[in-house]
Parts: sequence; structure tokens; C-alpha cells
Amino acid sequence: MNVTLPDGIRLWCARSGHGKPLMLLHGLGGCGGDWAMQLPELNRHFHVVRPDLRGHGRSSHPAGGYTIKQMADDCAALLKMLALPRVHLAGISLGGMVALQLALDFPQLVDRLALVNSTPALTPQTFGQRLELWARLAAARRLSMRWTGFLLSWRLFPAREQRLLRKLFLQRWSHCNARSYHATLRGLAGWTVLERLPQLQAPLLVIAGEHDFFPLSAKQLCAERAPQGRLVTIANSRHASIIDQPEACTRILLDFFNGNS
Repeated sequence: MNVTLPDGIRLWCARSGHGKPLMLLHGLGGCGGDWAMQLPELNRHFHVVRPDLRGHGRSSHPAGGYTIKQMADDCAALLKMLALPRVHLAGISLGGMVALQLALDFPQLVDRLALVNSTPALTPQTFGQRLELWARLAAARRLSMRWTGFLLSWRLFPAREQRLLRKLFLQRWSHCNARSYHATLRGLAGWTVLERLPQLQAPLLVIAGEHDFFPLSAKQLCAERAPQGRLVTIANSRHASIIDQPEACTRILLDFFNGNS
């Protein structure tokens, strides 16, 4: 379904299942469909809401406004339009950053919060982190979306048995809107909510893939600074934990949102 927000931005949103509302937010270059492997179980327990963030999927691709703050505001407006006053919330990578911003800016909207392979800050502190950001921005400027997808597919799914996942990822990534992707990537640089984490009211679960490229130290810091935060690690997983370890990720999310952990 399409939902037009008060500022004219149109968000595509999929809804399924029954029960307590649960909003799932995708990562950079993705869409709500990235959570497909979690849906069979989550739909049995929750009313699942999966928007495509602005500049992604079937949502609007405006000329500007590609910041985490703006995307969080979009999600808050969407919840109001859908008459969902309070939800559980989960996000992976970029989606986790948007979810964290949303929970801090609109605490009345969020019951429980889960972040998958995300971070509370994109302010490089070491030479390695600065090099990583520079390389990502340089690649985005110089490479086509297909070549970017090819390189990312091997980084996300390097194992021989993950050949099909690489193929599917490349097919999807090749259709990303290059202008929106570049604008979003530029808008991420310098974002941080580190100093606000002690204000977080929602119970927080930080999920970390064992081999994720976001440093474990950032995730540990996020869990430690939040008043009700804890960290769990998924073994043999990289950045796309909801895809490379879908059963483990789904089980952890279910336990957390059902109040069992």
C-alpha cells in the first residue's frame, strides 16, 4: 500500500500478520522485502509493518532530505497515518540507525527496540574507520550500482555455498536508484546519538553478527549506555544476519519482542 505523508512524501508500506504492531526497517539500498525470511514466524505473533524508506524501493525519491533524522520523522508520520500509537521496532544497519533516532525522538511510539548490525554513530574515530568511509563514498561516486552490488555481494556472502545469495543480491542491487543511494550515503556521514543513549526509554537489544564490519566495540557501547540495553552475538554471521542466519535472528527477535529475554 502507498501512504502519502503530510509533507507529500509517499512511502510504500507492506502489512501482514496479526497482534502487537511491529515495524521492521531495512538497510541502505534495501527495501522492506529484505525481511522476507523472518515473516513466516513474525506474522504468527505480530502485525508486521515494513515500509520502504524514502529513496528506497517503491517509495518517493525526492531531490533532498536524505538524513537519518528525516527518515525517522517519516516513520513517525507513517505510524500516525496508520493509527498505530505504539509499536515494537527493529532495524538492520541503516534501518537500525533510523530506529534508534525514532525511539529517542518519539519515545511514546516505541515499546521495545532491536538493532541488527547497526551503530549509534557514524563519526570515524580511527584511520581504519576513516578509510572505510572514504572508500565507500569513492566507490559510490565512481562505480555503477551493478559493480557496487557485485563487490558488496562478495563482502556479505563470501562462502561458496552462498553463491545463490550473491546472485539474488546482485539482481536486486542493480535496480537501486543511484542518485538516492548516493544522497543517502552522503547524509549518513557525521550522524551520532551517542550522547543521547542514556535517555533511551525502550528496552534495547543489540544484535551483532560475529563477522560484521561495524566494530563490536560500537555495539557494546550502545548496549552499555542505554539504561535497559543488552548485546547478543550471532555466530558465523556477517552484516546481513537476517539473511545469512535467518533462523537464529528470527528466534532472538521473537524472544525479545515476546518479553522472554
